[in-house]
Amino acid sequence: MTTATISSDQDTIVCEIDIAAPPERVFEALIDPKQVLRWWTNDQCQIESFAFDARRGGRWLYDTKQSGLNVNGVSKFHCEGEVLEYDPPQLLAYTWIANWHDDRTQRTVVRWELARSGTRTQLKVTHSGLANLPRARKDYSGGWPGVVQQLRTFVESGSGGPMRFVSNADFAIHVTDLVRARTFYRDQLSFQLIMDSPEKLAFETGRFTLYVNQDDHDMPFIPALEVKDYEEAKEFLRSSGCEIIREWPKSKALYFKDPLGQVFDIIEVK
Repeated sequence: MTTATISSDQDTIVCEIDIAAPPERVFEALIDPKQVLRWWTNDQCQIESFAFDARRGGRWLYDTKQSGLNVNGVSKFHCEGEVLEYDPPQLLAYTWIANWHDDRTQRTVVRWELARSGTRTQLKVTHSGLANLPRARKDYSGGWPGVVQQLRTFVESGSGGPMRFVSNADFAIHVTDLVRARTFYRDQLSFQLIMDSPEKLAFETGRFTLYVNQDDHDMPFIPALEVKDYEEAKEFLRSSGCEIIREWPKSKALYFKDPLGQVFDIIEVK
């Protein structure tokens, strides 16, 4: 388990982790907004935007959506700063000024050091300038280990390329009258009934499997898409302007509405 170390003068937090990927890959995940949107987020505190001007003197900023958390009276978090050091793939440092700090004008510094170890990366993140920010220092001591763990999981999963959504041969509809649906699809259209429960029917139609769900309102055909990582896909969809309209976390499945108003089913398949 990754932990953070606080310096004796209470000014600096250091967190280190080993990642099974070369520094070039890890560095890319730190500065590419499309990738950051996919890994630097969670259900408690969802990222809304990230921008990074990848050069010394460039500006960066990070914003979350409104969250259920509350730090110093803030629940929609924003931080920004200036790139101080930019030497890919081994060094990245920038100022970090956050709206949830005890002193919201306080300039702190985050420094990422990436050391090559064969085909792996020894990653060290140092957050300094925290001596006069006791509340923030406490939060960061627990927060940075989680951040680097999320980064490692993302990179080691092979993520970073385009998120892949693969269609399968399943479609779902929702109806208010399951009895009528059973009679029509089985007896009139001669679909083979392969599952029959008080909440759901399934029919083999020849080219696809049709799932018919009991509901309080009708919903038309919903095509199913398979993903390798349900949580990653969910965050990617949110960051792409999609709306999660129903979710079944235990089954790792959800319905989302895309920006065009179309509804799809997502399910994790390893």
